[in-house]
Amino acid sequence: MTKGVLGEMIRVLRLCFLLQLLLDRGTTCATEVIEFYNFLQLACKNTSSLVMKCPFSSETYFLRTTYLGRLRQVIVNGTCSNDPISYQACGLRGYSDFLNFRKATDSFYQEERRTFCGFVCETMKQGMLAPGNIWYIPNSGKFGMNSDTMNIKATWLEFCDGTEDCKNTEIDEEGCFDDMYTMRTGGELEASKICDGDCERVTFFDNSDYCEDEAYCNGFTYGIYCDADTRYISPMDMRCNQLSCDEESTGVSLCDQENVTACTRGGLVVPLLNSTRCFTFSDTPMCDNGLDQTNCSDPSRVVLSCEINGYISTVSRTAVCTKQSRFLPQLCDNGLDKLCVETSIFCLVHKHQLCDGRVDCPDKTDELGAPCLKRTVYTCTRPFSLDTSSINVVNFPLVWVNDGVEDCQGSEDENEQWPTCGTGITMRYRGIEEMCSEVYLCASGSFVELPSLCDKVETCGNEIRVCQISSNTVSTSNRVVAIEGSITTPKVVIFPSCLDGLMEIERFQNSLCRRVPFKLKNYEFLGKTSSTEVAAPGRRLSCDYMFGEAYVYLSCTGQCINSSCPLTKPVQHSSCANQFPGRIYSLRNNADITFAVRSRDHLYHNDFFVCDNSNCVPFEHVCNLVDNCGDGSDERQCTNNFLCVSQDYLALSQKCDGSIDCPDTSDECNDECGRQIINTIYLKITAAVIGILAMALNFVAMSQSLFGKWESKHVNSVTNKVFIVLIGLGDLLTGVYLVILSGLDIYYGETFCIFQIEWLTSKVCSLIGVGNTIGSQISLFSMTALSIIRYRSINSFTAPRNVSCRFWVKISLICTLIFLASVTIAVLPLLPVMEDFFVNGLVYDQHIRLFVGSKSKIAHFSIFQEYFGRMNKKVLKWSVINELVDAMFSRDHGGIRRHPLRFYGNDPVCLFKYFVTNEDPQRVFVWSVLLLNFICIFTITCSYVLINLITVSSSNLVADDRSKKCLRKQHRKMQRKIAKLITTDLVCWCPFLAICILHSFEVLDATPMYSYFSILVLPINSAINPVLYNEIVNSSIHEAVKKIKKNF
Repeated sequence: MTKGVLGEMIRVLRLCFLLQLLLDRGTTCATEVIEFYNFLQLACKNTSSLVMKCPFSSETYFLRTTYLGRLRQVIVNGTCSNDPISYQACGLRGYSDFLNFRKATDSFYQEERRTFCGFVCETMKQGMLAPGNIWYIPNSGKFGMNSDTMNIKATWLEFCDGTEDCKNTEIDEEGCFDDMYTMRTGGELEASKICDGDCERVTFFDNSDYCEDEAYCNGFTYGIYCDADTRYISPMDMRCNQLSCDEESTGVSLCDQENVTACTRGGLVVPLLNSTRCFTFSDTPMCDNGLDQTNCSDPSRVVLSCEINGYISTVSRTAVCTKQSRFLPQLCDNGLDKLCVETSIFCLVHKHQLCDGRVDCPDKTDELGAPCLKRTVYTCTRPFSLDTSSINVVNFPLVWVNDGVEDCQGSEDENEQWPTCGTGITMRYRGIEEMCSEVYLCASGSFVELPSLCDKVETCGNEIRVCQISSNTVSTSNRVVAIEGSITTPKVVIFPSCLDGLMEIERFQNSLCRRVPFKLKNYEFLGKTSSTEVAAPGRRLSCDYMFGEAYVYLSCTGQCINSSCPLTKPVQHSSCANQFPGRIYSLRNNADITFAVRSRDHLYHNDFFVCDNSNCVPFEHVCNLVDNCGDGSDERQCTNNFLCVSQDYLALSQKCDGSIDCPDTSDECNDECGRQIINTIYLKITAAVIGILAMALNFVAMSQSLFGKWESKHVNSVTNKVFIVLIGLGDLLTGVYLVILSGLDIYYGETFCIFQIEWLTSKVCSLIGVGNTIGSQISLFSMTALSIIRYRSINSFTAPRNVSCRFWVKISLICTLIFLASVTIAVLPLLPVMEDFFVNGLVYDQHIRLFVGSKSKIAHFSIFQEYFGRMNKKVLKWSVINELVDAMFSRDHGGIRRHPLRFYGNDPVCLFKYFVTNEDPQRVFVWSVLLLNFICIFTITCSYVLINLITVSSSNLVADDRSKKCLRKQHRKMQRKIAKLITTDLVCWCPFLAICILHSFEVLDATPMYSYFSILVLPINSAINPVLYNEIVNSSIHEAVKKIKKNF
């Protein structure tokens, strides 16, 4: 074939190729979404060649590959004008099959880059065919090419030279520094690239300056400079058969010199010199056995010391847990150089970089992992250290102790003398400042330490379920019914209230519900083939009691009142580390790279929540009262929860409901519902006033009755004085109760809510409750006895009799019976033998999260059923309950401490538990006491009604007898006083008894009324009684009132 014919063919080919490029550039086509090497791109349908469509534009471009020597490179015939982040380049890395660049994940660290796909550069220099000047520039390579397409001739882009070499991007001048470094061969490079551990190639075809940026570091020279420093030979290009700089030398080789050893690489023999050891490399080590990365001359490059082939040697940074180290075999005899941990897809570190107080990963995962939560008591020197100027002496995770790996230079971590907690299967090593405590025993034979118990992470088989039963957790299963869609039909999310029959899921009531598109700007991406519509009630709702998917779909479609959408953080290409391995990348809002997940029917979606720590969770785990992200971000923007100080999440209905659900009591102790012993200021003042008056007036009345002059020795007069003293004693005890209660209320103040469990289980609470009960019963029994005696005295119509020994015996016996009956009623609930009837529950130490608040017998039984399995008896004795609780925990350190919530600890005022229901075990006793008190009130009422009738009748019969008339007049005066006293008791006791009955039959909940009855209703007659039945007190108050009226 002649040269003329050949030239003509070349010209024809050039014209055809130019025509094809021009036609492809302007093509308008029907597009389809394709996966282009893990990227969603728009491609033209029914084309013989690969014609792509620019995103968010009508422009198209043609893709082809070309070869530059042995390298395969991608060329396109145009750039997309509306492509600010060069998404056009995405996928070309895989298309070019050009594997001499770093992994794509490395580009995540290059924050100065706008995308990790690379760029398409339209070069300034024009060749024969202008479209041929557009090349793909990989993001990890700092070079590009220019070609005239037919006569391939490469010209390299000049980076950081002050001149923009691309028309459409400034990539060659981005990230440049004014501080440039001039190397000995004359090349220039940013100073930050010098000795950074990565070889830079200043030119491409000429290897003379390859890795020269790593040639002189920390005072050490690596490689050889030749020809008056105009040529540099890196250690990677040195051979044993060369002498100094003479590549053709046939003299004595480098390896034949004194004290020079050699190794092999792919059959080549290379020298191991001081100038070659621990030199950096890209993907191929200098020695196949990796020994070139040991015994470093430069101590700054050493990160590890270990035995290699039985001798202590040092290992370089390049050889330990770097991208290059994967090309090296194990160097240390104990494998210490291969203890690498991939904390996330963004970071690979050595084991000894974990939990050392120094952040080595961009996402800080080396310091935030689970091993860092518990560390040892002591410190040691770790063999691995990036900073050779200081010794790496730190604490280390407990899981490293005696794990078979020597993590300390002196092997201290493998010493069995480390402090421990527990024995047998519960033996564990003790952390920093950790006090030994019991552990929760699992059925599998393992255990859970108390700080980790009920953390909503399943580690014990049924731990979460047991904790849910114990805490009476609110159900958060607001899952919706979903009808899966296709490419042409949307997915429909239907709320249960919109379903028209369970058997007809695809039909729902359009009259009550409406479809709303679920479309968020941050969640839209190029090539999204899935869509969602939400079938929800046709009116806006309160989402405060919705959770999971229901909360997300309603709030994000504007269907919630006062609840905003929690999906505020967009899905980025770096989100969801170590999740979704089959992710497909795409373009979001023409501004960022995002990713999606492909379903089985090739629907691309991104229906997941992005946490602040870049983890991701499905919608059903958002706003569901569980910290699924690990940083609380999935619950932080939700309006349906209450966050305890202990960082536990509760439903809003559990806040201020009177039941402690937070381990720290913050759900009941906050600004909205903080509890005090006496809550209102009015009750505080009332309690103090009534208490002081009751104590003072009854003390005076008792003193006057006991130590005053007894003018009459008649039986009736003495009987009145004795029982008035008893009534005064009872009322005095009630006054003491109120004064103590007021004092304790002042002492605790607003902090009482925090200490309320401690108060309710204290002996002081039980003691003042006993005193108040004894006082009220003595007063009531004494008035009952007095009314009966008065009735018998009036009814007998006998002359007054003087007291006798028999009278004193009789009256003493009655007083003793009254006192014993009152004490028995008050003390019986506190006797240990009666605990099964009067202990309301058990209160455990605050750090035991399984038992928050007080747990009754029924609550314990439910917990035991889930933990132990099937149980026969539903009513358990407290002794059996204690044994079963002990079986759930270890007993290595004294067992789980608990305190009984006794009879008087049902309310902060420590009142006798008058309000009971059918579920209370003490109901029979309480109802018996209430019945006894009712009988007393009834007896008092009947006695004085009869006394009044008899007095009126007798007065009529002896109207002419002046002496008897005078006597009966005195009797009627006393009866009026006592009648007033009894009336006050009736006014107090009758409403109280009625409330108790209504509460017992669950007609109303009288529990909130405890404070009012204990402070206002029942004790008020304790302050009034002395005024009614004591002449001195009555006269004194009467005179005081007169003086006040006179002065004012």
